[in-house]
Amino acid sequence: MLAILGLDRDYRVLLRRGQNFARRVPSRHPPVEQWTLLGYSVGEGPYEWLTYQQVYDQARELGSALTGRLGLSRGEFVGVYSQNRAEWVLTEVACNQFSLVLVPLYDTLGTEACNQLECFVVVDSETKARNLLQCKAEAPSFRHLVKEAQEAGVELHAWSELVSWGRENLAEQVLPPMTPEDTYLSYLPLAHMFERCAITMCFLNGMRVGFFRGDVRQLMEDMQALRPTLFCTVPRLLNRMYDRVLAGVSGSVIKSKLLQMAVDRKTRMLERGIIRRDTMWDKLVFSKVHQLTGGRVRVVITGSAPIGAKVMQFIRAAFGCPVFEGYGQTEATAAVTVTLPGETSLGHVGTPVPCNHVKLVDVPEMGLKASDGRGEVCVRGANVSSGYFRMDDKTAEVLEPDNWLHTGDIGEWTENGCLKIVDRRKHLFKLAQGEYVAPEKIEQLLSRSQYVAQIFVDGDSLEIYVLGIVVPDPDVVLPWAKSHGLPQDLEALCKDPNGPLKRAILEDLNRIGRENGLKGFELCKDIMLCAEQFSVENGLLTPTFKSRRPDLRVRFRDDFKRMYDGLRASSSAAA
Repeated sequence: MLAILGLDRDYRVLLRRGQNFARRVPSRHPPVEQWTLLGYSVGEGPYEWLTYQQVYDQARELGSALTGRLGLSRGEFVGVYSQNRAEWVLTEVACNQFSLVLVPLYDTLGTEACNQLECFVVVDSETKARNLLQCKAEAPSFRHLVKEAQEAGVELHAWSELVSWGRENLAEQVLPPMTPEDTYLSYLPLAHMFERCAITMCFLNGMRVGFFRGDVRQLMEDMQALRPTLFCTVPRLLNRMYDRVLAGVSGSVIKSKLLQMAVDRKTRMLERGIIRRDTMWDKLVFSKVHQLTGGRVRVVITGSAPIGAKVMQFIRAAFGCPVFEGYGQTEATAAVTVTLPGETSLGHVGTPVPCNHVKLVDVPEMGLKASDGRGEVCVRGANVSSGYFRMDDKTAEVLEPDNWLHTGDIGEWTENGCLKIVDRRKHLFKLAQGEYVAPEKIEQLLSRSQYVAQIFVDGDSLEIYVLGIVVPDPDVVLPWAKSHGLPQDLEALCKDPNGPLKRAILEDLNRIGRENGLKGFELCKDIMLCAEQFSVENGLLTPTFKSRRPDLRVRFRDDFKRMYDGLRASSSAAA
């Protein structure tokens, strides 16, 4: 049975009726502002409770004092030498808010551990304070000791004193949680779990969700109007943003060098654990990027496909906020791995999320062995679905009896234990000489060309070369044509099969390929220019802006045949 609810004017009547019904049904729970979180008892007295808001406020006050009055900075240690109590949890929340590293200390703390103490420590008893003071001479960098209302022989602060100071000098958290003042722009397809999980996260944090106007080409205008603080996106859009910035400075050596200097300086700051967007580089170079996205983005999450290392480095520098890259699929409730906060390394999709395990399995037909650190990515955990509805055969293809899900992606483990996605298993193809080609890896590299808006790389098992279909970027190509005395007509430029534009783009693609380590058989032997963009509307992109490879292959089948015939003819003539 199929039931369809049409969203017309009548839905407002239904909504009002639902609201009236809700008013008549009393809630079984107290108001949100009365929800309690931490309870404690003083002596023989009854339990007293702190609400969620009180916990948040006290933790922020403590963190403000730790960083403001005591001078702790991001990544420094805060020890807790205490039994279970509310202050233990409050200290941990404060550390999380201000990116301080919490170090739990056990009752069996000995001299050896004291020798390693280079941190501020919270203690809950006089005995423990004295244990630490005995180690003072052996730990010269030990700076502060907190014990409520207790004096000691080192610089001492009472808990209440620090909390009171922090209340009067509140600081912004390094990575504050989302609040009702935060806004999310929804434009990725809700049919995919990535977007649904993002909106659920917004609900859990009381955020606002605004929807785009339905045209991705107007997304920047929507962002400037809505001014989101959380930006969930896909590499294709970040690549376009990166390409636009490069195109804007390509005509000036000074601007190009200034951009590179800005990225380098911001990257060095990130490597020291500093994430900010109020530097002189932000004012001189990255302010336009901030304006394009509304000026309030403080968290970026990208997924759906791997993102190039140079693009990721630029995005981290330009946005000046935490940028997370995740990997997953709808069958695993969106996330399988994700990069950690403050991540500085490039070229991977992070480590497994806490709810699942990840392993690589052999792919014999490709000669890949998991023992060598490469293979098909499999995932098992609470986030993995139980199968496809009424499609037992399809389920059996991807889900093993012990619930390991075969993702169809080829991955490899990096030296630091992160996962790197190489390509889709079903997209790999073999050339006549027996070499396997990962087209998406090649496309990701070649899309860095300033001339390229979109690219599709493919080959044939009976041929020894790969070929490409390139959609030129008009914002770069048309000024280039003008400077070379050519007509500023994209379609006319693309129709010339051996014209100067095609030669310039092919030369640039091969240069980028060689510089990034592509093998000879992975370089495009020939390309065809196409003026029409790949899009969801013409059936060449998925709703998440991935290439529909089977449809692209059908669309350009005759063009690939023509290019292969031309290459064979040229080879015969040369012989």
